Amino acid sequence: MANTYVGFLSDEDIFDCFEMVFNEYQAKYSGFDLKKFSKNLVDPFEMIFTAKITGLSADQWIMQEANRQINKSITNVIGSFQEEVLGHAPNFKRYKVGQPGSHSMDIINDSRTIFADVKNKFNTLKGANKPDLFRNFQDVLRDYPNATTYYVQIIAKGSFNRQWAFTAKDKKYFNPRIREISGDQFYKIVFGIDDAFYQLINALPKALEDYMKNHNTVLNKGNLPLFAQLVNIQAKDKLPSLFDVIAKRTFSGYIGFK
Repeated sequence: MANTYVGFLSDEDIFDCFEMVFNEYQAKYSGFDLKKFSKNLVDPFEMIFTAKITGLSADQWIMQEANRQINKSITNVIGSFQEEVLGHAPNFKRYKVGQPGSHSMDIINDSRTIFADVKNKFNTLKGANKPDLFRNFQDVLRDYPNATTYYVQIIAKGSFNRQWAFTAKDKKYFNPRIREISGDQFYKIVFGIDDAFYQLINALPKALEDYMKNHNTVLNKGNLPLFAQLVNIQAKDKLPSLFDVIAKRTFSGYIGFK
C-alpha cells in the first residue's frame, strides 16, 4: 500500500477516514431543506446587512448560512475523524459509543495499557461533566492498574502531557495515571513519531483534494433541496428576490406580510 501523504498511514487508511466524514456531509446536505433551514427563524435583517455590506448575493448568503447550520450539526463528525485516524494506528483500535469492550473510551491499545477519551477541542468537555469522565477513568484503572488514561484535547491551548487535576464542588480530582494531553502529544505516543500530528495537518489538503477528485463530487447548493424549494416559492408567489422569500416566511403573520 502506498504512503503518498504520510509515512505512518497508508493512502487507503487516510481515504477510509475521509469516507466517514464525506458520507456524513453528503447525508446532511441531501437532507437540508427549507424546513430545517427555517427551524429557528432566519434573520432577514442580518441577511440584507451582511449581503449588502460584504457584496454577497442572496444565493451566496443563503449558502453561507446553510453551511453554518450544517457545520454546527456536524462538529462531532470532525472529532470522529480524529478517532478514526488514531484507530488506524498499529496496535490501536477505535471504539464507538456503547461498543462492547470500550469501557466508555474512544481509543484503546491492544495491550490495554492506554485508554483515551478524545475531544476535538479544549472546551468540548464542560466543567460539570469533568467528574463523570474522571470517574470513568478511575473505573478503567481499577480493571487495568498498569494502564494510563488520557483526556485528549485535539485542539488545545498549548502542547502538554500532564496529570489531569481539577477541583469541582470543593472536591479535588487527581491521579498520576489520569492525564490530560494535547493532540500533538497524543499522536506522538500513538504513532511513535514526534511530529506525526504536524505531518498529518500538512498532508491533509492535498490528500483530501485527491480524495475529492476520485469522488468527482463537490457539495454545493445543487446538493441542497433548500434552493429548489426557495426558487419554487419565489416563482409561485411572484416575489422579486430570495430575500423577499426569506422575509415573508420569517415574518408570516406580521402586518403587511401576506
